[in-house]
Amino acid sequence: GASRTYRVGALNYIPIVLYNWTSRSKTWGAEILAPARAHGRYNFNARNLLLFGYELDGASHRLNQVSDDFGVNSIELRRGEIKLRLDYQFQVTGFFWASIQAGYRINYSFNMDEIENRSDITRLFGLGREQEFWLSNTIGNTPYFHVSLNFVSP
Repeated sequence: GASRTYRVGALNYIPIVLYNWTSRSKTWGAEILAPARAHGRYNFNARNLLLFGYELDGASHRLNQVSDDFGVNSIELRRGEIKLRLDYQFQVTGFFWASIQAGYRINYSFNMDEIENRSDITRLFGLGREQEFWLSNTIGNTPYFHVSLNFVSP
């Protein structure tokens, strides 16, 4: 298929491939939505599993009609990162599952664009219109930790 996404912080049109696989023993598997994420899976049992892999993450946040003090019409923060991670998931009770995730966040982009007359800047991995960012950052990479409680429907 194809997707229109802001996954790495900028508007992109990308091909996508979905692939899920489970071994005959139901111990090992793969959950892949390429290129957005790919995980290997180890099932300890039906209620405990470990995922390991990566996910491309990001977003785009726009402020329209910024004050003339900045000298721009609008600005847009474009955030993109690659997360390498381990994710342990287990059933707490019934339909409630918990997740404990740890990994390393690789900063891909955390820059601001000046948006003139509400016309978006499309950066197609260097194939679109080339324009310097209004504000460039050099944020470093960091380890991260995440805990969640999820309601999983049957």
